[in-house]
Amino acid sequence: MPGTLHDLIATFARLGGTPDGGVRRLTASPEDGAARDLLAVEIRRRGLRLHVDPIGNMFGVAKLAPASNEAVIVGSHLDSQPTGGRYDGAYGVLAGLLAVEAVAARAAAQPGAAKRSLVLGN
Repeated sequence: MPGTLHDLIATFARLGGTPDGGVRRLTASPEDGAARDLLAVEIRRRGLRLHVDPIGNMFGVAKLAPASNEAVIVGSHLDSQPTGGRYDGAYGVLAGLLAVEAVAARAAAQPGAAKRSLVLGN
């Protein structure tokens, strides 16, 4: 399983990768579905709660402040423009995933310090 941001980007870039190094991962395409499936695996692997809303938005939730209804959402999109590159949207999702994981680990080491929960959005 990929671990670093570089590894994650390379793994996701293979889903819809083009011969010239770009990415064609159009919304609702099989490639987009494969990327979403992989993101679900990565969210769960990092101990986040996966939530998918009725229109398909995906969220990886780190409930850092159980007493608060407030959350900070980070992320972007996994689908791409027809001639998008490997960073088109995916960078924001994958960097956000790693940031949520890191902040959740830090919050676990300091119980009660977090004022809001943290959520990855795609």
